Amino acid sequence: MSEITIRFANEQDIAFLDETDRHIKEDQIRKKVADKEILVAAIGDDQLGLLRWNYFWDLIPFMNLLWIHPMYHRRGFGR
Repeated sequence: MSEITIRFANEQDIAFLDETDRHIKEDQIRKKVADKEILVAAIGDDQLGLLRWNYFWDLIPFMNLLWIHPMYHRRGFGR
């Protein structure tokens, strides 16, 4: 298995994020990408998951969504 990379989402991830994250609209996804509020986990060029957060009182970060592709479930990637 190749090494997992965790990085901030970028413009090339928008289609993946829009298809995967059904809780917010594409314009909100684009703003979160610009604000560096979404991380993407990838193996090579394949995105396997995402982590999206927001803030309490505009200060304290909290996780809104942790999503791992079902093909990678039960393999420890969500830890």
